[in-house]
Amino acid sequence: MSTVAEQNNAVMFTYGMDAASLTGQKCSKNFFRPGTNTDMHSFALAAYIAKSKYKKVYCIGQDYSFGWESIKPFISRLKKLNPSIEIVAEVYHPSARRTTVPM
Repeated sequence: MSTVAEQNNAVMFTYGMDAASLTGQKCSKNFFRPGTNTDMHSFALAAYIAKSKYKKVYCIGQDYSFGWESIKPFISRLKKLNPSIEIVAEVYHPSARRTTVPM
């Protein structure tokens, strides 16, 4: 959607598109997000887990930009904060398809 806004010189505001790349690598003068992004959520969770008593972490996320951009920075930050915590899995599942329910 941000690409379409840029191509049409339209302005796009969003509160729900959290992928950090939208205001990072793929930043556009046409895209505005007045909230948090995946890095902010992931870094906060990593800080919490790093201080916890957990020794192992299993990561599962959706197989698209939001999932990738949530888990990758989480793992990276967690390894910096507490390298002794083991990442036992990094799994990405397909997004669910919505179907219409017959009435």
